Amino acid sequence: MIRWIVLLSMVCLVSLESRSQTPTPQKPTLSPEKLGYLSHNIDDPQLGTVNYYVRNPENDPTKPLILYLDGSGPYPLYQRMKQGFGSTVLIQDKQLLAKFNLVLISKPGVPFVDDIEMDKTTGMPNYDPPEEYTRRLSLDWRVDSAKRVIEELLGKQGLKPKQLIVVGISEGFQVGAKPATIEPRITHVGLFVGNGLNQFYDFTIAERMKAERGEQSPTDTQVRIENLIRTAQEIYAEPEATEKNWMGHTYKRWASFTSSDPLEFLLEVKSPIFVACCSLDKNTSIVSADYIPLEFAKRSRTNLTYRVYPYEHSFIERIFGENGQATGMESHFGDVFNEFVVWLETQGGR
Repeated sequence: MIRWIVLLSMVCLVSLESRSQTPTPQKPTLSPEKLGYLSHNIDDPQLGTVNYYVRNPENDPTKPLILYLDGSGPYPLYQRMKQGFGSTVLIQDKQLLAKFNLVLISKPGVPFVDDIEMDKTTGMPNYDPPEEYTRRLSLDWRVDSAKRVIEELLGKQGLKPKQLIVVGISEGFQVGAKPATIEPRITHVGLFVGNGLNQFYDFTIAERMKAERGEQSPTDTQVRIENLIRTAQEIYAEPEATEKNWMGHTYKRWASFTSSDPLEFLLEVKSPIFVACCSLDKNTSIVSADYIPLEFAKRSRTNLTYRVYPYEHSFIERIFGENGQATGMESHFGDVFNEFVVWLETQGGR
């Protein structure tokens, strides 16, 4: 099980070190090859360079294949930090990994591994987004790059997996909802901690919930929601703007990821779908996700498995001491992913 985790907004950096260990004073080395991945790239006229990494330790082209889509932000898939190594890849359990071949895709212009320092005041990582990331990052880029990688895996790379599984986490939830609508060879979809409706609506729900809990007045809540709507109008008016930002993302990123609702894509998917969310999630509204099974029920669709867990974003449980103060965090993603693996075994093919 993952021992500890650093929470970020819509992305998690998972520590690969035990917190009881003393960080080495020497700068550690890390590479795709050291972690069992082979590096590949695709030069595409529209997408630029797409870097992806294949973990196939047994050189078995038929083993079930997971295409992993991580959360938001310009962060390397693996990081060197003072605390040790970190990763946005939540699948780290060796027993789980042994059951699959795994494919990762870097964000545009972002290296596989790099140094990251955590801001002591905010607890957030200090990592400047590469120019290529700022210019290209959008829902379309992430979906189209996933499609191109799948084409190479099943073509040039010669893989013939028994199951082709898309797994999306957080922002990857929104990305992962779409490829199965355009790539018929995807057999299963697993989506974790995401939203069903427009992402801006998550912010609206959060404001209404604050008013319901008595944390702010109805009048202040309405003002904040109207400001949010104005912001959305500004973003939609300049959907390609990369020099303007809101909440740490470009207008281009926000406009693309809210141009359609994940639910729209999910309703088009014919393959079995596993959706897992967290009831205490403050990054993506559980109320928005709860709408997904209702629409499936309305259409008599039976290919959705929907589960909710009593944790925070990315299945984090806060540990509290006797004085009520938080003393640490524990990730339950490994347990949840184990349930997903059991679910996969019950699904067979399509």
